[in-house]
Amino acid sequence: MVIAGTSFHSIRNLILVLAYLFLLMLVSGLSDSGTLRIDPSDRDLLNGLKIAQAASVLVIFVVPSLLFAWFFTDERIGFLRMNIAPGGITALLTCLIMLSALPVISWMEELNKAVSLPSALGGLEEWMARRETQAADLTGLFTNDPSWTGLGLNMLVIALLAAVGEELFFRRLIYTALRKKM
Repeated sequence: MVIAGTSFHSIRNLILVLAYLFLLMLVSGLSDSGTLRIDPSDRDLLNGLKIAQAASVLVIFVVPSLLFAWFFTDERIGFLRMNIAPGGITALLTCLIMLSALPVISWMEELNKAVSLPSALGGLEEWMARRETQAADLTGLFTNDPSWTGLGLNMLVIALLAAVGEELFFRRLIYTALRKKM
């Protein structure tokens, strides 16, 4: 049912997209492959992992946003407002906020490292620590690639796809949908 004056059909459609995201997170969380062992000199493997990371960003963030906008709104892709550029003041304020948030982010990282779960959740704590170490190792391998191909893939995966995908999903899809319902 289309709500008059909006292009958003129903909160049920948003829940479907969130359920899809939850299912993907659940599947990826259950696929604990143990210890991550990657030879840092194997550039082909590292580039393949970067391409796999790009594919996962597309599947998790970009595709659901585009499908939701296409099938569940009257405006189609216009719902995502990808044709609106921020003004100069907005861009400047965004940069200032990001810079001023760095100390808070570092502080929160230290708090996260200090978290100690009850002994009953010791297995969960070990799993979380192992996954965090794996993520840090993989991030280090990704960002320490001195080749031009590695730099190009890093710019594509880390700087462009992740940023655009999360912007589409959280700000354009989730935020816009919820704002139109409230």
